[in-house]
Amino acid sequence: MTKKVNLSERMKQKLRNNKLRETNEKLRERIKELNAFYYISELVRDKSRSIDDILKKLSGKIGSFWQYPDIAAARIVFRDKEFLSSNFKQSSWKQSSKIIVDGVESGEIEIYYLEEKPEEAEGPFLHEEKMLLDALSNILGEALENRTAARELEKSNQRLDILISQTPSVIYSYTSVEDNFELNYINKNVNNLLGISSNDFKEHPDKYLEWIHPDDKDLFLHKLRKITYADKSIDEYRIMDRQGNYHWVRDYQKVCSRENNIIEVVGSFWDITQYKLVQQELERSEKRYRTIFDSAPMGIMIEDKHGNILAANDKLSDITGYAKSELEGDNVFNLMVLPKDREIAEENIRRIIAGEDLEFDILSLKKSDQKHYTHLKETSILLGNGEKGVLSMQIDINDRIEQEKEIKYLLYRDVLTDLYNRRFIKEELERLDSSRQLPISIIMADINGLKIINDSYGHSAGDELLIKTAEILKSELRQEELVARYGGDEFIILLPQTSKTEAQLILNRIKESCRETEEDKLPISISLGLAVKENEEDDLNEVLKRADDLMYQNKLLASRSSKSKIVSSLLGSLKAKSDETQEHALRMISLASELAEELGLSNSEINRLSLLATLHDIGKTTISEKILTKKGKLNKDEWKIMKEHCERGYKIASSSEEFALVADEILTHHEYWDGSGYPRGLYADSIPYLARVISIIDAYDVMTNDRSYSPAVTKEEALKEIERCAGSQFDPELAAAFIKMIRSRN
Repeated sequence: MTKKVNLSERMKQKLRNNKLRETNEKLRERIKELNAFYYISELVRDKSRSIDDILKKLSGKIGSFWQYPDIAAARIVFRDKEFLSSNFKQSSWKQSSKIIVDGVESGEIEIYYLEEKPEEAEGPFLHEEKMLLDALSNILGEALENRTAARELEKSNQRLDILISQTPSVIYSYTSVEDNFELNYINKNVNNLLGISSNDFKEHPDKYLEWIHPDDKDLFLHKLRKITYADKSIDEYRIMDRQGNYHWVRDYQKVCSRENNIIEVVGSFWDITQYKLVQQELERSEKRYRTIFDSAPMGIMIEDKHGNILAANDKLSDITGYAKSELEGDNVFNLMVLPKDREIAEENIRRIIAGEDLEFDILSLKKSDQKHYTHLKETSILLGNGEKGVLSMQIDINDRIEQEKEIKYLLYRDVLTDLYNRRFIKEELERLDSSRQLPISIIMADINGLKIINDSYGHSAGDELLIKTAEILKSELRQEELVARYGGDEFIILLPQTSKTEAQLILNRIKESCRETEEDKLPISISLGLAVKENEEDDLNEVLKRADDLMYQNKLLASRSSKSKIVSSLLGSLKAKSDETQEHALRMISLASELAEELGLSNSEINRLSLLATLHDIGKTTISEKILTKKGKLNKDEWKIMKEHCERGYKIASSSEEFALVADEILTHHEYWDGSGYPRGLYADSIPYLARVISIIDAYDVMTNDRSYSPAVTKEEALKEIERCAGSQFDPELAAAFIKMIRSRN
């Protein structure tokens, strides 16, 4: 029995010990909780700490309050910031609790065990630890909420103190009782404004009325009376400082309370003198700018974002033909913008409103629906209603545009023929050189004998021939086909989307039109060459060269024939306007043939002499009929012109290979043996042989046949004159041979 009792006592003792240990463990946990509450309470109570510092400290300390502090790690997240314990690492054993500030979830406290422990309550964590975490997060949330509110209140008070101390306004309050006024408060700024201390002001508030400008006293008294029945007032008046200078002030008053005829009023006034000066200057400036606006040498218009015209000046009225009253209140799209340009104009307004400055030329409408060009410079402007509008400045540039068109026309046009010129056609060759235009045919044309026409009839006749040729070329082409003067006597025809067959038909029509001019005074003879670009890889410049080469080949074949026709035409015109008749030429050819035989000339020399007899006076075709047929002696100027026929004849003959072989003789057939002739003053053997021969034959035929300026003499008289002039005018040997030949006939 004794043993049993002892055993029972030991068991009871053991149970008591276990109970004691369990109580101690719980006590230790409660102490940890108390320490945690104390720690966080002390932490948030320290106002020197920032919120970030509090959370950083707490994240490093909070794990020590848990059952297994050596393996506890913590993380606190607050408003997108993260605070970690030094041993932080995430694991699958976690407890967390939300931080609520001002009713809003603002963060979270997380506790992690870095190792697994025997399950107790909620896994490795105690149930009490979860309750502790929730309690700590609640305490932290409330503390942070109070800390934030206190900080904001402190900042607000600081801002208010700064505002009151820094504001330039004079702040005051007073009490009104049945028209009696008692000043309660006025801040120190009254000293800055008027040079009067706030204390002096309080002691002598009645003097305030004396400082009001005389013209503004009634306004000020009305202001004081008005506050008895109105809740607020704003007025502007002038007040004098201690130095006697007046300041403009704006005074604002508001009633705070009304009770038993007692009115509490707070107010403030501030110096607006500078504002008033600026306002006055603005008014003067506005008047000046209005004068500038109305009298500016350019059209000025203000419009809103919809194109409504808000203001317009007199010059704009002049430009558009509308009165100002017609412009203002209407819309630019109704009055000025061409319908086809409306979308562009609307886009321009959007760009300007967005801040872009624009400058451009545009075709606009006048009141008469007449179109005219204006230069516009436009920018955004702030309107009176606070919205952005458009300031449009306009200059009438119609004359300038027309001049530019004329310049551009002249730049790309040949002035003489009114065809396009080489510059234009070069650019068109580049523009048209695309697959869409294939096949592209090119015709090159060259006038035959233009030089001989210029040398014979003068450049005015040559110009006439060029114009006549241009008209023929234009008449045979369609609108989309281009013809240009490519050089002095060259033309080019561009035929886009035209096959070789179609181009050949055009070429044939041109030839036929030229043949129809054969009986004209200035017949047109053209050499033509045709080439075609049929494939995209072909070089258009090479096609142009092929057409030019073909034209040149044709020119070599046609040139002699055309020049012969021109010379025949020249001789015909000479016969029509002078004494150089066909009979004269035939007589000279006959005499030349006889003399050539007498002199023993070769066949080639005989042929040249015969040609010379025909052409020796061809230069006279360029001299007026008035001089050629004048009866009586020529005056000095007329004689000077007459003597030029030798050089003119030389140019005409030189223009043709066929006649060039007698050009020198034509030039020198009025040179004298003794050097007193013209045009070069050659003498003796330096004068070409056939020229010496033809001068004798010409003199004899002229003397023995009637002329407008002299009657015919007998053959013997003519021979005696030749004999007399031998050795001075004529080659003496040739003169003797000619005289012998004529006398031997008889």
